[in-house]
Amino acid sequence: MAFSGLANYDGAMTQDSRAGVECALAPRGPKGGRPTREVAAQLGGHILEVAFRQFTANGVDGTSMEDIAAAAGVSKRTLYARFGSKLALVQAVIALGVDRQRRRIVSSIPAGGVRMRLAAALRKLLDASLQPEVIGLTELIHWFNLNTRDLPAQHRSSGVEHAFEMIEAILLESPRARALPAEALRSVSTLLLDLAVTIPRERILRRYDMENTPAAKAAFIEQTLALLGAGMPYLDD
Repeated sequence: MAFSGLANYDGAMTQDSRAGVECALAPRGPKGGRPTREVAAQLGGHILEVAFRQFTANGVDGTSMEDIAAAAGVSKRTLYARFGSKLALVQAVIALGVDRQRRRIVSSIPAGGVRMRLAAALRKLLDASLQPEVIGLTELIHWFNLNTRDLPAQHRSSGVEHAFEMIEAILLESPRARALPAEALRSVSTLLLDLAVTIPRERILRRYDMENTPAAKAAFIEQTLALLGAGMPYLDD
C-alpha cells in the first residue's frame, strides 16, 4: 500500500497529498493557538491519507470517525469541523485519490501521434487500475455510490471522468476526431476505456485468463486499437 509512516499530528510525518511523498508537518508555535495556513493545509492532507488507509484496511462500515481521529492524532471535534460527516470524508478521500491518479498519468504520457499517445494513456490507466491504491479507491467509490443512491447523479462519483477527459483530449488532436459531435466523442472514449482497460482488468483480476505482464497488456491494447481503427480512422492519426 502506498501510505506508510503516518504518525501523530504534532511534528508528524505525512505524505504530501499532491505528490505522495513524505514530508514533515510543520509544528504549531510554542504558544499554541490557531495553526498557520500551511499547517492547516498539511493537516487536512494528513487526515485524508490516514482515512484512506483506515477505510481500505477495515472497510468504510468497519471504520468509525473515532478510529480515524485516533489514527490521525486529532480530536473527533477537529475531524467533524473539517468534514462534517463520514460520508463527506469519504467523498473528500475519493476526490484526493482520483486527482492524484490523474496527475500521475497525465504527466507521464509521451509526446507523439494520436495512436501512440492513446496507447500510452490506455496502458497507464490499465496499469493504475491494477495497483492496490486504485483497487482500494474503486471500493470506496462503490461504497459511496451505494450510499448516495437518492442523490442526483451529478453528486455521485464514477472515478473515471478524468479518464474520459484524458482520452478525449488526445482524440481531439486529430482533425478528423474534432469533427465528431461531443456525444459521439464521449461514446468513443467510453468504448475505448471499457475495451482497453475495464475488460483486461477483469480478465487479470477475476478471470485469471490474461497475464499481468507488460507484454500481454501492450499487446492487448494494440490489438484493440487495431480492431477499432477500421471503423475509427482518427485512431491512427
